[in-house]
Amino acid sequence: MLSEQFTTYQLDDCTFPASPPDLMPSPEYNQALRLFIRVCADIILYDSENKVVCLAKRNICLPVWWFIGGQIWPGEPALTGALRRLKIETSLTVEPNRLEFLCINRYLHSGPLGQPARDNFTCTFALNTSPTEINQAENNLDPNEYDTNLGIRSFGRTDLAEASIAQPIIDIYEKLFPDNG
Repeated sequence: MLSEQFTTYQLDDCTFPASPPDLMPSPEYNQALRLFIRVCADIILYDSENKVVCLAKRNICLPVWWFIGGQIWPGEPALTGALRRLKIETSLTVEPNRLEFLCINRYLHSGPLGQPARDNFTCTFALNTSPTEINQAENNLDPNEYDTNLGIRSFGRTDLAEASIAQPIIDIYEKLFPDNG
């Protein structure tokens, strides 16, 4: 019997950004998003020496502390998409062998009234970063995606619980640091 090779998470209260004006009006754009399953690539920045993960506060969809990343293009390999999203959102350029594949998660988002809003599969990668790289990423966060006033914040296991960080991030933390949970 074949079992699912990914974990499914229910994420509530997803609010969508207005569509870019040259695409289609927002109501139609949001309806179209509900019709398709998106494929994304997320990158968890972490510091292995200090056993912390580094997150940025999202501006769109889920305004929470989250991974760096986003949608990959049709036919684009997940690793290529992760490297592209990392560069776009933080200006970090790294060698592909520095990204470690961790897992595939499925995120089922519901809208403010509980209706299905978005469904996506996300390939999650980890990048062990230096303080210099974190500083560069923080100084170059994409303001359309992240709250640049808050920048990038480091979270240890206790910090994640105290800040009510989403379960997928806690699960990733425990994969990265299994003896620190």
